[in-house]
Amino acid sequence: MYDFAKDSEDLQYGALFLPWAAWCCVWTAVFIFILSAVNSCTYINKFTRFAGELFGMLIAILFMQQAIKGLIDEFKVPNDDNVSTDPEASEYSWRMVNGIWSLFLAFGLILTCLFTRNARKWRFLRGPLRSVLADYGVPVMVVLWSGISFAVTDTPNGIPSRVNTPNTWDVTSNWTVATQMNQIPGSLIAGAMIPALIMCILFYFDHNVSSQMAQQEEFNLKKPTSFHWDFMLLGVMELICGLIGIPPVNGVLPQAPMHTKSLSKVVKHKEEDKGRRMTATNGTTNGYNNNNNNNINRVVELEVSEQRISNLLQALAVGVCLAITPAIKQIPAAVLWGYFAFMAIESLPGSQFWDRFLLLLTDPKKRYLIYQHGHAPYIETVPFKIIVWFTLLQMALLGAVYGLTWAGIAGILFPIPIMLLVPFRQWAMPKMFKPLYLEELDKMDTEEAPPLEPGAAMEGEMEGDETELLDDEIVHYHVKHHLTRDDLVHRRSSLAEPDDDKRNNNGRNGDMEEGEGKKP
Repeated sequence: MYDFAKDSEDLQYGALFLPWAAWCCVWTAVFIFILSAVNSCTYINKFTRFAGELFGMLIAILFMQQAIKGLIDEFKVPNDDNVSTDPEASEYSWRMVNGIWSLFLAFGLILTCLFTRNARKWRFLRGPLRSVLADYGVPVMVVLWSGISFAVTDTPNGIPSRVNTPNTWDVTSNWTVATQMNQIPGSLIAGAMIPALIMCILFYFDHNVSSQMAQQEEFNLKKPTSFHWDFMLLGVMELICGLIGIPPVNGVLPQAPMHTKSLSKVVKHKEEDKGRRMTATNGTTNGYNNNNNNNINRVVELEVSEQRISNLLQALAVGVCLAITPAIKQIPAAVLWGYFAFMAIESLPGSQFWDRFLLLLTDPKKRYLIYQHGHAPYIETVPFKIIVWFTLLQMALLGAVYGLTWAGIAGILFPIPIMLLVPFRQWAMPKMFKPLYLEELDKMDTEEAPPLEPGAAMEGEMEGDETELLDDEIVHYHVKHHLTRDDLVHRRSSLAEPDDDKRNNNGRNGDMEEGEGKKP
């Protein structure tokens, strides 16, 4: 949008960007109000895992792309006139120092964030402290590595490069944006509906999918949902943001479901007779069979601490950031690039799109190792060739959407093909794949099948601090559903075609290469 404004004579080559952006936000708010009034959030269930994971993978790629681009730029001389550096800092030797030091800071942040993410499983420290590190380790690591960045001394100003942002209290032009909106020509006011429509589509998808993931039935939430009211409130926020000249706000993935996970705990785990079938609707998850008789299920129940305090504290923390701009400017730019990369990596676990991509890269002779651990049921219920074609189709569509982001000003249109995936999934894909196979490959629930060896699953995992189970039971913000071996065999037999039965080897799809069907 800003690139368009810089090239527009009617917008005084960018001088009237904020008033025009305000009109974009006004139209966005209008569209959101209309969608809320007609209860459009009801149709978010049409977004299946196929579209959701493709969108998530696109965001991961864009985050990683920005991180790589930012780190490469650390080796270059800044071309931003607002960046104040000593002439000495532009010398080749100092740019090399800045680049290498930036790589160290970025990778250090990534590795330590990944390490603290699994703090609940540590044997060190007490349970509450491990939980705090698992939930808030990332901001702690940002502060830590920002401090480490000062280890390099006697350097020119600008080495290492740090966050470049004006002091909030020195900026006063934003408050006059509403009074400048009448300077925008009528044609551009009407034209603002185009980016507004794109923003509305993006916010509708992002906001409602995150709301859906943060309020799954499996979390056993007691307070009622209010999807349409929440979406309308988002429209009010867009309107306010536009009128005071700040970027439109949209707090969604992965923050919203991550917040629910941080407030979750395992309140009860027990063993129940298999005769009583547990389902997702009662807020429990089926556990693995843990004996040779296949008569016992593990049942894990989750509980979320429902309150408004943490939401309020997070909002206040954002407000506090406005008052500590000088401190924020001490954060190395490399730390932010590392954070971008970490967020991209963080979004991959639990994504079946990513798991299937890795499956395609797996040596066929080593593919049997997947069956020794908990795995997605489709690996045993859907023929391997179908999994391959489904994954290749998803990769091709991802490439097409990603390619659109490189199309200059047209890149703003990328949410539209994301929305078009919905009718494509509803009407085209059932003609390309067997509906039962689509159901297995595109389940919204996160399921996990037991290992092939009886009694090998979850051995000893249910002992100790129950809060440590969260990282195992909530993957990619979805609650797992553990299938029994009999459930899996029944599903596999119901999906098998007549020819599949001849190819099955030891209860598998027959898609392994020769010699691969043998149990290790």
